[in-house]
Amino acid sequence: SMLRIFRKIRNDILGSPKTNRYLFYAAGELLLFIVGILIALQINNWNQERIEQKEIREYALSLSAAIERDMEMLLPVEMQIRASIRQAEELASYIRDRTMEEMDNADLFFLTTHIGYRPYGWNRAALDQLKAAGGLRRMQNKQLAERISDYDALTRHLDQDYREDEESA
Repeated sequence: SMLRIFRKIRNDILGSPKTNRYLFYAAGELLLFIVGILIALQINNWNQERIEQKEIREYALSLSAAIERDMEMLLPVEMQIRASIRQAEELASYIRDRTMEEMDNADLFFLTTHIGYRPYGWNRAALDQLKAAGGLRRMQNKQLAERISDYDALTRHLDQDYREDEESA
């Protein structure tokens, strides 16, 4: 029958030394091809990691410069806060040993006029870019990533405090 013929042809082909050499050669070529692909993938992964770390480093440098600018801009805010505290202490001292009749309206007005302050807008561009790119998750220094995250939370909290103070005022 036809199956016997095909079996005989298959056995003749597989039994020949040329076929065995060809199959061995083909298996070797396939193995080299697979190893080549694996090496190319690993090189690509290394390159991608290098590019990501360079990108994170650039974000971190931008963020560092933004934090420096934030700190410089906080100096006038700190001076306004200290002036407000001094004013509150002077008001407390003024009213501590006086009766209502002894208090002068002009003094009270001066001592209760709120100097006020407005925290400026934080330099968020670098931080927002770092977060959007997933840089905090990809940072190798997890302690630094946590501190950056804490800074982000603090500045958002300060903005929220200011909005609440403004609403209550």
